[in-house]
Amino acid sequence: MDDIEKEIQYYTNPFPDFKIRYVLLWYFGIAIGIFLQLILIDKLTPLTFFVDSQEFEFVDPIYEILLVFIPVFSLIVILVNRQCKLVGINVNRVIGKIPQDFPWLVFVLLIITRFIFSQEISRVSYYPISFLFPKWLEYVYSYNIFTEVTESFIPVLYILLIICYYWLLWEAFMTFICIGILFHKISTKKGITQGIIIISFIYSIFFYTNFISGFILGLLLCLLYIKTRTLIIPFLLRIGSFILYLIWAGYEYFLANPENTNFIKQFRGEFKLGIFLVLLTLPYLSYWIYKHWNKSNQQLPYFVNQ
Repeated sequence: MDDIEKEIQYYTNPFPDFKIRYVLLWYFGIAIGIFLQLILIDKLTPLTFFVDSQEFEFVDPIYEILLVFIPVFSLIVILVNRQCKLVGINVNRVIGKIPQDFPWLVFVLLIITRFIFSQEISRVSYYPISFLFPKWLEYVYSYNIFTEVTESFIPVLYILLIICYYWLLWEAFMTFICIGILFHKISTKKGITQGIIIISFIYSIFFYTNFISGFILGLLLCLLYIKTRTLIIPFLLRIGSFILYLIWAGYEYFLANPENTNFIKQFRGEFKLGIFLVLLTLPYLSYWIYKHWNKSNQQLPYFVNQ
C-alpha cells in the first residue's frame, strides 16, 4: 500500500496549483513598495549621495542594482520557492541533472549558429524600417553594454554587477519560471506541442525588437529541456549567447569606429551580408529543431526525473 501511495504521489501533477499571476503581482508589488520607500526616505532624509533629488534618478546605476533590483529579486526568489513548497513542486526534479553523454561540441555549434542567426535576422527584418523610421532604428541599435558602463563611477564593478545580476541570477530565475514551471503548467493542460509553441510566442514578446529570434529561442529552450531533462542546458545556452554578445559588443565599442560612420548607410550596406548569414545558419537551426521536435511518446522532464 505504501508503494502504491508513493507512486500515485510521484505522478501527481502540482503545476496547475502554481499561480504565475502571483509571481507577477509579487514582482510589481515589491518593486513599487521599494520605490515608494526610497521616495519616503528621500523626503525625510535626502539621499543626495545615492539619488538626484530633483529628477529622482540614481547618481550611479550601481545603486539602482544594489538598492532596488537585488532586493526585489531576492524577495521574489523566496516567495517563488515558498509557492513551490506549498503546491508540492520538487525543485530538484524541475532542474534535473546534466546527462553524462551530452554532446557538448554540437551544443557549442548550436549556440554559435543561433547567435549569428539572431544578429542577422534582426538586420534583415529591420531593413525596410531603415527607410521608414531611421532615427528609431539607430536608437535601438545604439545600445552597447560598454557605453552604459561609462555612466558609473566604478565601471568594472558595474559591469560585474550586470553580468552577475542580469546574465546569471535573473536569467536562471527566468529559465526556471518560463521553461521549468510555465512550460510544465501549459503542457500538462494543452499538450507538449502547444506548450512549446506558446512558450516560444512568450519569448518572442520578451524579445519584441527581434521577435523572430525570440520565437526560435523559445523553441530551442523547450526542446533542449525535453531532450536533456534539465534546465541547466537551456540556461547554458543563454549564458553562451551572452558571452558571444559580450565579445561582439566589445569589438563594436573598442575596435570599430562608429562615430566616424553613417549608421544607416552602413546598416543598409550590410543587408546582403545579413541575408547570406541567415541563409547559412537557418538550415542547421531548422534541421536541429526538426530532429528534436516533440515525439508522441515523449514525457515532460518533471515526471521522468527522480
